[in-house]
Amino acid sequence: MSKAVWREFYKLNHRKSTWCSIIIMMAFMLVIGMMMGRSYGNLLVMSTYNSSQIIMLIMVVVGSMIFTGEFQSETILPLIFRSPNRSVIFFAKYFTLFLYEVILHIIAIVFTIFLNASGLISNRVSLSAVYKYHQSLLMNMLSTTLIDVVLTAMMIGMICVVACLFKSELISVLVNALLVLVGGGFSANLMEANNGLSKIIRWNPLNMTYLTPEYYNYASYHGTSMLSTNQLLLGTFCYMCLFGWLGWLIFEKKHF
Repeated sequence: MSKAVWREFYKLNHRKSTWCSIIIMMAFMLVIGMMMGRSYGNLLVMSTYNSSQIIMLIMVVVGSMIFTGEFQSETILPLIFRSPNRSVIFFAKYFTLFLYEVILHIIAIVFTIFLNASGLISNRVSLSAVYKYHQSLLMNMLSTTLIDVVLTAMMIGMICVVACLFKSELISVLVNALLVLVGGGFSANLMEANNGLSKIIRWNPLNMTYLTPEYYNYASYHGTSMLSTNQLLLGTFCYMCLFGWLGWLIFEKKHF
């Protein structure tokens, strides 16, 4: 298993898109900071300049490339022949994606601290000052990041399921991107249109995408998600396991 993970990480490390994605993420964070203005320093630091949104989109592209890209080019076939079973291949790819998203979150934290210390696009704020949930701003930022790691892990599972259903990398990217970009809005509209069933519909997986923004801005998002942060976290964890299992099952049964 460790050899398979190392092989996948080696391939990921030697793709230009892997490194370009980091630059794109930092550029996105800069743009968000400039759009928000200098007076939102605390919120920008806690949310790591809304890096969660761009990280999810990056995972869509990279995840589709790792799975569907190899299906399309049929480079997956030699891996299947050399591996003892398909499970090793699937979980190696899944774990590689998870490691990559953790690395992206760490880079986002470091870049956030740099932007805050430099005061380039927002007023400097003290990381030790108490901000939300009776915690220091630094703890708020780390908690938000940890929560977003769980949410992105769920999205990786969803990406794997969609990627394993298609042989076209483009279709996989488009479907996953739509789920990331409009999934939350679609869920909110669905609950509004079916108010009588909202207590059931609110547990749909697309509604879990509100987990991170609700944590750092509870007042704005709680009314939309209709779930508490703890409920969203529980649902996200359950769907993370479910999508991981479904992705593995589809990969096991897939004909190449």
